[in-house]
Amino acid sequence: MNFRPDSAHDHISGDGPSRGGSGGLVLPILAWMVVIAVIIWRSGLMTPDQQPSPDSKAQESVLVDVILKMQGKLLLAMKAAESLQGNQAGSDAVEMNEQIREQLEALVTGPVSQRQQVAALAGVLLGPDEVDEMLVRLDRDAAEAGVEITPEAHHLSKILRQAFDSTDGELDSSERDLLRTDLGWSGELVIARTQPDQSESWKQFQQSSVWLLGGMMFVMVAGVLLALAGLIGLIIGVVWSFKGYLNVLPASKYSIRPGIEVFAIWLILFYLFSQLSGSLGGGLVGATLAFFASLLAILWYPLRGVPLRQAMADIGYTRGRGWIREILAGCAGYAMMLPILAIGLVGTILLMQSGAAGEGAGFQSDAGAAHPIFSMLANSTIAGLVSIYLLAAVAAPVVEETIFRGVLYRHLRDSSRSWAIWLSIGMSGLVSGVIFAAIHPQGWMAIPALGAIGFALALAREWRNSLIAPMLMHALNNGLVITMAMLVLS
Repeated sequence: MNFRPDSAHDHISGDGPSRGGSGGLVLPILAWMVVIAVIIWRSGLMTPDQQPSPDSKAQESVLVDVILKMQGKLLLAMKAAESLQGNQAGSDAVEMNEQIREQLEALVTGPVSQRQQVAALAGVLLGPDEVDEMLVRLDRDAAEAGVEITPEAHHLSKILRQAFDSTDGELDSSERDLLRTDLGWSGELVIARTQPDQSESWKQFQQSSVWLLGGMMFVMVAGVLLALAGLIGLIIGVVWSFKGYLNVLPASKYSIRPGIEVFAIWLILFYLFSQLSGSLGGGLVGATLAFFASLLAILWYPLRGVPLRQAMADIGYTRGRGWIREILAGCAGYAMMLPILAIGLVGTILLMQSGAAGEGAGFQSDAGAAHPIFSMLANSTIAGLVSIYLLAAVAAPVVEETIFRGVLYRHLRDSSRSWAIWLSIGMSGLVSGVIFAAIHPQGWMAIPALGAIGFALALAREWRNSLIAPMLMHALNNGLVITMAMLVLS
């Protein structure tokens, strides 16, 4: 691969190790041990044998409710598409119902309350018989797993069956309140669909699902077109790289060793500040401040003999080839990231399917590969939404790109300068991407998708020798995901 060097420093300069290189290999080895320990902990590969706290249970329950609401709305939109086509009695309707049934089947896991919500969705989307079938299955699975269903849960199942009973389906106010309280949005949907005096509410559900369907179609078409454009750009970039038209990331002029030390210190500071913010009730504002405060780790560079100005330039705090060109490169980079992300999403889906097949439909709460921030979207105020966007689309891109692409990727690239350039870039991008994915709270099943994002951002860092484009790509990704989730939940 005939990459073009961006400077005369295509290897670590001879005076590098003598400047900022004191301490030998002890500190880098300790730093890698810290990084590996954190990866194992965060990725869920080594889970402590302890019961979750009541607060974590409550947050997880809210997150599950939000995820079910999002998936339920999308399934209702699929049903709306069937109604608009007028094929309820045809083969297309049968195929659509099978697709919905498969989607619901994937949700039949987790605690009793989650399974009851899925039963409610099945009744609305597929008919009354599905409710009884799923509730019978719930009783059978619970008995086999040794899980005791409480009298309150049995009573809720009885109300669900009654709601879909054609002869005695009218519920009193207390029964409706119980559905709303225990099943949330799914309970509201059941009431609107089954109660004679709620026909207007049902029409509103249908109308909103049609709007959601239109939005989904627009996003899908726009996403496919953007991904195709990105794929073309990605292919052109690969061809240009082989012809030597693209620059490579220039080598640091100082010792490579402090990089991994800075990264390990950042991990420690980040989790310490995050825990401190949580214990003080800092909320989203506190989490944002903790993000930025963790950047104090960069001060380790001058303590190890690397001038701060040089360290910031090596990290990527430069204007690159100008703000406008870097911003345009970030927009193009986002499009080119989409086909890479698609590959990662396939990996995550396969992991989720294999995990479900291997572990069975257990009764432990499982929010899947979802970020806890989604649990905050359902009932957020304007101020809350602003805080979410500041955290997800400002703080996270700035801090994570500084550390993962500016510090870690740079360290890995400088450490492998003696390798073939394509191998150095590939290894550095994959390793930094996997570590980036592993420390996120979504769990190990999300590593392929998040790792693909990290790899694409590393390629942008290599391409631009500046963090402006990767930061913008990261901000666009997070901002668009939050916006789409908010629109679905609204």
